[in-house]
Amino acid sequence: MNNQTLNITCIQKNGENICIMIPIGQNRSLEVLEYNKKVFNYFNIPVNYVKFPFPNISHGWALDYFLQTTLNLPIDYYVFFEQDSIPLKKEFIS
Repeated sequence: MNNQTLNITCIQKNGENICIMIPIGQNRSLEVLEYNKKVFNYFNIPVNYVKFPFPNISHGWALDYFLQTTLNLPIDYYVFFEQDSIPLKKEFIS
């Protein structure tokens, strides 16, 4: 994959940094992605939408790439969502 610069945003909860990542790519529904973004924006929870060249790479590779490129950041917890997994309550982050 090209050297994609990741601009990572985290949410702070109880003094810890929580990083939420959702992998996106050309084989994903843009309509569902827009609903996903609306829900997270409504909850005021920052999400890192990272584009990957699916289906040319595996989902596992994408998650590993994200972890490896963020290891030097002050992140205490990672939360990975599929773009069609949409939380129903803001309290999910607790």
